[in-house]
Amino acid sequence: MIRFIQFSSLLLGLVTGANSADLTLEARGSGADLTLIGPYDSQQLLITSADQDITRQARYSVKPKGIAEVDANGLVKPKANGKGTLSVAWSDGSKATLKLTVERFEKEPPMSFANDIVPIFTRNHCNAGGCHAKAMGQNGFRLSLFGYEPAADYEGLLGQARGRRISPAAPKASLFLRKASGAVPHQGGVRLDREGADYQTIVRWISQGMPYEPKDAPVVDRISVQPRHRVLQPESEQQLVVTAFFSDGTRRDITRAAQFEPSHEDMSAVDQNGLVK
Repeated sequence: MIRFIQFSSLLLGLVTGANSADLTLEARGSGADLTLIGPYDSQQLLITSADQDITRQARYSVKPKGIAEVDANGLVKPKANGKGTLSVAWSDGSKATLKLTVERFEKEPPMSFANDIVPIFTRNHCNAGGCHAKAMGQNGFRLSLFGYEPAADYEGLLGQARGRRISPAAPKASLFLRKASGAVPHQGGVRLDREGADYQTIVRWISQGMPYEPKDAPVVDRISVQPRHRVLQPESEQQLVVTAFFSDGTRRDITRAAQFEPSHEDMSAVDQNGLVK
């Protein structure tokens, strides 16, 4: 059994092609559509053949070339505006496809402290009870436990210590980024890879002026994980896909922002990309 921290179940969008009884392709969206909005949107795919996860063994192609790419983990990233088709093939000849659209690639999306930054603190254990969420904080910096008070976290990050933790003119020189990335000594060790998505997300947030949230920003209604159930054999693996559903009817793949923890560590392990072994 796998226990998911703050995450529940379900993902929408089941699309099958030839020999579809044996091969399924699951992604966000309705019917046969997947729409990526903006340059930083992404979608983790989940490919199954006869109840076996083959996400990392399947072959992917996008037509026309240049609108999106799929990496070896089955993560789809946009590259340019356009409409096309994402195809998946398996060694037994089975295939699956879905319609793919990339919109507003040239537009920098507005960011939200609660939806974009707080999950990074949680994922990297910054707001855990043993770190900055202790009653007195850590080294003068305090966060709410698991980000349950994002407004207080925002005020603390920007206002405490005379605002010295953030450098708006030079985001990468911000003290809290330098500490978390190991550029200067940090009692909690290295938490952020300077080439990683979490680090780059924080840099973009600072570059945008550290907004708390855009006007009329939607809130998360629920969070789900797919598949809901799976029986795994020894030495097998299973990709998980986590989706956030927002109050305005939109949804976002948050697999790379989710925090996973197995209830029995001697039975299974889950990495930061949501791969269960």
